[in-house]
Amino acid sequence: MKISIRWFLLAVLVLTGCATTAGYEKVLSSWVGDSVDHLISSWGQPASSYQLSDGGRVLEYSSQHNMQFGGITTNVPVTTFQNGTANAYANNGVSATGSYSGTSTTFVPQTSPVQTITMQCSTRFTANSQGIITNWSWQGNDCKAKEPDQTKIQNNGKTNASPEKIALWKKISEKSKAICNVQDYSALFSKTPCLASSITLVHLVDNTKVTQEQKILLLKWRADVDESNAEQRTFLQANGTVADKKVSDFYASNRATIDQYNLDLYNELITWGEYNKRRKELTEKMDAMRVTTLGAGK
Repeated sequence: MKISIRWFLLAVLVLTGCATTAGYEKVLSSWVGDSVDHLISSWGQPASSYQLSDGGRVLEYSSQHNMQFGGITTNVPVTTFQNGTANAYANNGVSATGSYSGTSTTFVPQTSPVQTITMQCSTRFTANSQGIITNWSWQGNDCKAKEPDQTKIQNNGKTNASPEKIALWKKISEKSKAICNVQDYSALFSKTPCLASSITLVHLVDNTKVTQEQKILLLKWRADVDESNAEQRTFLQANGTVADKKVSDFYASNRATIDQYNLDLYNELITWGEYNKRRKELTEKMDAMRVTTLGAGK
């Protein structure tokens, strides 16, 4: 049984929302004229880079993840046709022969095969010998993003922050990213990704509840995240733009909401799917208002 194209398209739309390749290209275009140093402070170290003969440089960023579809069990009706002849005997011993025909329907469970689709995106930025980005290109089936508003495009990379402050922000950001690479949390991240932006349809339909072992990891992870967020907020309040501070204040004002859905998960009042849904919704609200000049949240 092949998975239907309609189901595949629906799943992709749910996962990507209003993300499009046109939106992604606008995001990439917003980096033209910006510096390589600022790009790295925002996107992190590239997967690979190489020098050009004119002194320029090419930086390549790559991402890849798998999406699974299928594994759905449905009851399929199976109709059986029957016919034949039968003999009947009367009380006087006389026999009679007649024919019969009919149908019967039973429902047989069938499970569609699980199919894995690899989603990937490779993005290249070209910079000149002065370290200024001049061009970009992308390749893959997952190079999509929500279309940035004009304010984001105009303000992206335009900062008066000193190199020292940008370097400090990079250090703070790297500490935050390191949490996602803690091996002890790998079992937890299989239920809810470290980054809410990585939540997929599979995470949203998870109807299981947290186990005792997961509760221990949850407490440690949230403590690390809270400490990192507090450090980022302190920095942005002192050095960020008005927009940075707005996003920081939004997070702080929703701290009670964040604590509540973590507490509900811990107390087994909600499933992992509901927990992931709440994380995703709050993150999307933050992303909708996010404008950064120091690379926060990219």
